[in-house]
Amino acid sequence: MNFELTSKQLVPSRHVSGKYKNMRIKQLLKSVDPKYNKPDYLSEIYDAKDGKGRYKEVIKSCIGSNGVTSSKINTEGGQIYVFKTGNGTSKRLLLTSGLHGNESIGPKVSSMFLSLKEIPSDTSVMVIPIMNPDGFIGAHRRDKTNSDPNRSFKKESKTYDELLKAILDFDPTICVDLHEFHENDGAFVYTNLPSIKKKLTEVYKTCKIPVTEKKKKNGDEVMSGMVLYNEKDKNDGTLISWLHSKGYKYILPESMSEADPWSQITFLKLIIDLALTV
Repeated sequence: MNFELTSKQLVPSRHVSGKYKNMRIKQLLKSVDPKYNKPDYLSEIYDAKDGKGRYKEVIKSCIGSNGVTSSKINTEGGQIYVFKTGNGTSKRLLLTSGLHGNESIGPKVSSMFLSLKEIPSDTSVMVIPIMNPDGFIGAHRRDKTNSDPNRSFKKESKTYDELLKAILDFDPTICVDLHEFHENDGAFVYTNLPSIKKKLTEVYKTCKIPVTEKKKKNGDEVMSGMVLYNEKDKNDGTLISWLHSKGYKYILPESMSEADPWSQITFLKLIIDLALTV
């Protein structure tokens, strides 16, 4: 399955130059300043110059995709669009993005995925391109309740109950939650599927990301940013911890925010392709 991107050169690189060199600073500013406007690097992938315009652009692109049905779910965190396509039952992919509004690449990749001309006959897909509408429009991490939505999936929280019910009804066989990593130019993948380690290594090679292994102090296994851990006893309110608690397989890629946007898109696209082989 291939994305029809553009005629742009899509050779991924971890090296940053020119207007991208201060991207980490810009991303950190966005995370604390809800009024922060669109950084220059998004001009290559979004036509709109403001948050509301980018939001409308993503939703319009999803609604306009052939064979895609849409619905809206009202939550305390905001009104969320859910899109479905495909008729297969063997594989059911849940693709989510935009939990943190200052991570703008994921929603673009999700909308591009929906524009694919066909989904494999054995596959059905649920796509939630913008999990945090208020955050995406304002380019910040918090939702309508002024909370970090990716810490709001604890048992005691009811903020996203209706959305979680829709996910349970869909009953995905694999989940992909797209993010960006703001701390450095690394590309991280969190997953509860140790079996995909070899395939992930190939993704890193394709994206020219050196593979190195080391151990973190907390015991997590790291391979060039790839983290494999067992969240059996973990309840930190993240979406993936909730998915894990329900027995779902998940992959959470964090693209390198200091790389150019087309490199990020390529990396996330390859992770989605990988997920469809699980």
